[in-house]
Amino acid sequence: MKKKTKIIGLCVAVIALVGIIFICIFALKPKKEFEVLDQSGEVIATFDKWYTLEEPEMVYCDVAVSEASEILAEKYNCSVEKAKNMLWDKKFQVYTYYEEDVQSALTIACVRYKKDFSCGAAVTDLQGNIVAAYGHGVDHMDVNYAMHSASPYSSLKPLSVYAQAIEKGVINWSSTYEDSAYKQVTSSDGTKRDWPANANGKYGNKDVTIYEAIRKSLNTVAVKCLSDVGILSSVEFLQGKFEIPLSSEQYTATVHGGEEVIGNLGMGYLKEGVTPIDMAGYYQIFATGGVYNKPSTIYMICDAKGKELYTREYTPKEVITPVTADLMNKLLQGVAKTGGTGVEAFCETTQVAGKTGSADGNAHCWFAGITPEYSCAIWHGQHYKNLAPVLFSRTMERVYEGDVELKNVFAMHSNLQKIMYCEESGMGMSKDCTLVQMGYYVPGTQLETCNKH
Repeated sequence: MKKKTKIIGLCVAVIALVGIIFICIFALKPKKEFEVLDQSGEVIATFDKWYTLEEPEMVYCDVAVSEASEILAEKYNCSVEKAKNMLWDKKFQVYTYYEEDVQSALTIACVRYKKDFSCGAAVTDLQGNIVAAYGHGVDHMDVNYAMHSASPYSSLKPLSVYAQAIEKGVINWSSTYEDSAYKQVTSSDGTKRDWPANANGKYGNKDVTIYEAIRKSLNTVAVKCLSDVGILSSVEFLQGKFEIPLSSEQYTATVHGGEEVIGNLGMGYLKEGVTPIDMAGYYQIFATGGVYNKPSTIYMICDAKGKELYTREYTPKEVITPVTADLMNKLLQGVAKTGGTGVEAFCETTQVAGKTGSADGNAHCWFAGITPEYSCAIWHGQHYKNLAPVLFSRTMERVYEGDVELKNVFAMHSNLQKIMYCEESGMGMSKDCTLVQMGYYVPGTQLETCNKH
């Protein structure tokens, strides 16, 4: 009996010893964690490989991890996955452009809808530095919607149609197009129908100015204007200037003709789509005089000893002229004013310019907009109305609240010309015109005097 007791005791002692050894091994083994920091060196988060996107700052860090992995993969000529593992295995430090106050404002604006719909958002400054990102998914909790692609719909129009039309001299502020169908198309049941439809399902069947067409997001005018610009020209611009993935649209247009993709470019139905980060980057040009910097979270990567492995080099590119950028800025300000589709993006504390986008019964909703300091794009999923403009204004009101260092008026990079015009004809004001507005024009513009009154 005593012998059996001794054996049991010995077994217990061995098990306990083995347990102690394992505990010591794991306690002494360095944790595979790495740090993401802001520009001042303050740690945003320290985390391991099995992090989740539940915390708002982790969405931003996830963007940084993705970008850092691509940078290191190119530097060391290895796979992105291997480069990603380096971040933890070698305890690299990633320094970012994170701004806590902007991130907080964006999170507070969006988080109240966390149970209602999926949402992705990003904010950059006017150098393309990503300062905040937000994302949550209702059905897919592991998807970072700040980096998730979706068709931009009408928020693409300023890029795919109107900026190019101004640049080429096709339109000015008060150029007019008839708000009517562009053509008839055959439905699946063989019947003919007018195309494209406006969001409200109606046609005005009268001339409207470019300012009004943008303000009310009229699909009819966008498609007709794009036809005048040239569909392949639009494809080349978007690919060449911004690297927007349009291989499908380009192939179809080249093989079957531009008319086959006029809706894709004119109304933003892109097959591969773009991300909120992408859109925030594109829209900066309307506040920078046409200069584009590709969005980035990272300005430096260091190894565990502090040695610099990567430092960002800015590659600014003028994609449109300053006068076109300034004119588009003025046109897009109308969207966030009374009567505009993005009126809910209006802020008391700063000027706002931007564009809404939506489709499929608001299954996809966008607002991409700018302030004098920031560019912000917000996408969300299914809802009875587009709340992206609301989320934008709530974010920016909080960012600008009480911050006297932030500008609240856009800087202009050219001397736009102001001209009074007839709202009905779009021509220069005559003494008999009763509906008169003031518009902005490329310097040297001469409007013919209205002959309708």
